Amino acid sequence: MESEEPARVLCVDDDVNLLDGLSRSLSLNYDVSTAVGGPAGLELLAKKGPFAVVISDMRMPEMDGATFLGKVREASPESVRILLTGQADLNSAVDAINKGQIFRFLTKPCGSSALSETIEAALEQYRLVVSQRVLLEQTLHGSIKTLVDVLSLASPRAFGRATRIKRHVSLMLDRAGVRERWFVEVAAMLSQIPCITLPPDTIERFYSGATLSKTEQDMVDKLPALAEELFSHIPRLGPVLEILKQQRAPLEPNEGPEKSKVVPIGARALRIALDFDTLRARGLPADVALEKMQRETATYDRDLLQLFTAADAEDRAATVVRHLSLREVKAGMILANDVRTRTGMLLVPAGNEVTAPLLQRLTNFASGVGLHEPIAISGSPER
Repeated sequence: MESEEPARVLCVDDDVNLLDGLSRSLSLNYDVSTAVGGPAGLELLAKKGPFAVVISDMRMPEMDGATFLGKVREASPESVRILLTGQADLNSAVDAINKGQIFRFLTKPCGSSALSETIEAALEQYRLVVSQRVLLEQTLHGSIKTLVDVLSLASPRAFGRATRIKRHVSLMLDRAGVRERWFVEVAAMLSQIPCITLPPDTIERFYSGATLSKTEQDMVDKLPALAEELFSHIPRLGPVLEILKQQRAPLEPNEGPEKSKVVPIGARALRIALDFDTLRARGLPADVALEKMQRETATYDRDLLQLFTAADAEDRAATVVRHLSLREVKAGMILANDVRTRTGMLLVPAGNEVTAPLLQRLTNFASGVGLHEPIAISGSPER
């Protein structure tokens, strides 16, 4: 059985000698990194994080320990924060607790045994927080995967749109440097499940970008509220529901109590992805669709739209189309063209991501009425 890797600990102080001493005393049991001052600590956290435990001195130039640990909490909320200080005054302690929500407050000089005991307690806290997050994400992801798999079978058109929207959102968030974004991608996938309540003719016109009647448009306009109602019973989906709720919210309300309300970045990204996909469905080339959206300055987040424009152009330039037999098609691949039976029946529209249930469906039809092969798959050359 392989031994567990040592826990990663970051020590920050403006005293190089003190950092050297901490590193020597802690390196026998932990993977220790050090940084001189708060700004250097944040830079190291961004480049080499996350760290299980972050230890900081209180009095440092440029940025004190309370401010530094507050920024650590924002950048790496799971990291457990410990403050060392030679000033055992109440004001410093309260400031550090309020800004950084520290785990422990220790006064200097602090003996190595006391520090090691505190780090061990901090590691227990870190493992608890991480295990709870992993359990939550696995439970949620399992439930959501089931819903999405059902969608891929019940409405391949809706599933195809959902997977395209998720890819668009991911491109934006990659460029924006957003790391914590699973709930945004979940919102993108779940956004299309309410569409299965639409009549077949309406959903066909909606996904092809055709003009809808007033009655049909009313049904479409109610989909975000329906999504919120459908998924409100799933625990811990608060951030997802907020994105779905605000996907059409105005960015800068002109008056009333909503004026200062901030629209989440996930909702702003989702709106760009949805509208871009609609314009593409109407037959507009990608660059024309994006130019049209860029002219609507009050509708979309300008910075996100610029990031998406650059990312989409780069992604399209790197995309190649391969033609594979059904035996070679794997889950996770993207269909470049419609998949039809030999009689011409549409099974899966272009743009869909292949899932295991969808692959089984294709296999079943291939054994029965037969499929048109080869199947066109789009992606980067290495995939």
